[in-house]
Amino acid sequence: ARRVRHSNPRCVTFTGFTHQHTHPNTASGMPSRSPSPRRRKASRSPSRSRSRSRSPMRAKDKRPGRSSDGTDRRRSAAAPAAKETADARVDREKTCPFLLRVFTKKGIHHRPEEFLGTRAPDNELQMYTWLDASLREITTLIKEVKPEARRKGLRFSFRCVYQRPGRAMMNDLGAVINGQPSDNDNKMLKNTRFQIGDYLDVSIGFPRDQATRF
Repeated sequence: ARRVRHSNPRCVTFTGFTHQHTHPNTASGMPSRSPSPRRRKASRSPSRSRSRSRSPMRAKDKRPGRSSDGTDRRRSAAAPAAKETADARVDREKTCPFLLRVFTKKGIHHRPEEFLGTRAPDNELQMYTWLDASLREITTLIKEVKPEARRKGLRFSFRCVYQRPGRAMMNDLGAVINGQPSDNDNKMLKNTRFQIGDYLDVSIGFPRDQATRF
């Protein structure tokens, strides 16, 4: 850099930048006054005040699983994810169906003892379906092979049958009625206690008949 001299001895200028420096006061013999501590404190106070105002927000943001408003991000994100999984449909073109064994009976359900071990009732329907099959869809398949089950007002009560050591167990899945929409129409097998390998036991009859025979 090229040095340029000025008449003012307190300022030395280099091309490209300027450097200010202060010499001792030769007349008084006292050193020059440095910037006052009060002025330096005032210059740092805005940054301190800003850091104090942001520190609670940082502390809240750093809490694991918490958002800025204090809500639990993990719990709020888990609920929509669980709902999307429950409502997701199976790609039937890429997923192989499984064999579903369905046992129907007029008016009442079969007894669990009739499914003990390798035993099973005689009135069996076999169908290939997927886990996203709804109770209404299975009802439609039953009516295709049982014309007598197409009467309006008939109630289809579903139970799944599964094996435990030395005994057979049953769980209620829901019921649908011909000609009457209900909340169970769109209930899919995967949203119930049903698992692949279980049987379906279906009681077919009018609601008053089923109520009196249980």
